[in-house]
Amino acid sequence: MLKIAMSLLAGAVVFGTTVNLVVAQSQKTENTLSLDPGQPVASVDLTELNWLVGRWVGKGLGGECEEVFLPVWNDTMIGTFRYAKEGNLVFSEFFSFTKSDEGVVLRLKHFHPDLVSWEEKEDSVMFPLIKLERNAAYFGGLTYRLINDNELMVWVAMRNRNTSELGEAVFEFRRAKMERNDDNENSTAKIGTPQANSEEAVQQSDSSHSIEIVQTERDHALRKEVIVQASLAKTWQMWTSSEGVSEFFSPDSNIELQIGGAYEMFFGLPADEHGKRGSEGSRIISFIPYDFLLFEWTFPPAIPALRESGATTQVMLRFERLDENHVRVQLSQFGWQAGDDWERGYEYFDKAWQFVLDSFQQAVEQ
Repeated sequence: MLKIAMSLLAGAVVFGTTVNLVVAQSQKTENTLSLDPGQPVASVDLTELNWLVGRWVGKGLGGECEEVFLPVWNDTMIGTFRYAKEGNLVFSEFFSFTKSDEGVVLRLKHFHPDLVSWEEKEDSVMFPLIKLERNAAYFGGLTYRLINDNELMVWVAMRNRNTSELGEAVFEFRRAKMERNDDNENSTAKIGTPQANSEEAVQQSDSSHSIEIVQTERDHALRKEVIVQASLAKTWQMWTSSEGVSEFFSPDSNIELQIGGAYEMFFGLPADEHGKRGSEGSRIISFIPYDFLLFEWTFPPAIPALRESGATTQVMLRFERLDENHVRVQLSQFGWQAGDDWERGYEYFDKAWQFVLDSFQQAVEQ
């Protein structure tokens, strides 16, 4: 979701007064709007968004999603979102609704599981408020609609920059309770990913309650970077098509450039005893053309326990155009867990991705 909306989710409660505030807008996709150039952003009292308050869980982007909205406090509403797949946290968001003289704007930042931000330090993704109704809020390219007291639909506009076609990512949510386990006067709340990966915890307690913070991820992601002398279009094509990856990565592959599509490399190898030749099962989690590509990645035969268990990490490629003939490619691999096999996997990919990036640079600069 950088520059173009990728995923934001919300929830609702039943409303008070009826609101129907509209500014000049155009239809962006079937269920989203865009603010007309030069038109003002809608301005409302933030308490009119109180129907968002609560915890909501559901599905979208092929995985599990959770979002929590806090009540308005000191003229700000803030919240968090997290997306997980197959029990592993993929990314999270921190967002806020703020009101200024220009109107109401939703701002958010994305974070890897190790809390490294996707956006630069001063940057955030912005969605201006366009229209507010009693059971729906329309931001630029993002719509929340309450179906009933316990169901919420969310649509996010996404553009394919190759074809200039607009589509929609769809999320379906149900109201959920905050997880809390009360035992007489004592209670315990747990904070962590949907599936804890480590039993290490730091506990703070007194006579009335305890809070357990669960450490769930390796403390750093694997990161690589290369600057190549090539156009942004060529660089993107090399990583997102079978023709492109055949020049530096794998002679045969299966790439479906769509959310949930395959991102499988077969490496020209014969099938093993399990019928696998490479990264079968790896899927594209999300992408914005010429900006980033996020996909799952499986383990090699050199780490048999993780390969046979179907364990995966997530790999993000960021593409930054420096000028007409130079592009910076940043690779981040995250989702690491504790254990000797995971350490061996980290060491393996630390060398393997450097080899891949070196091969990519040679191929793209030919």
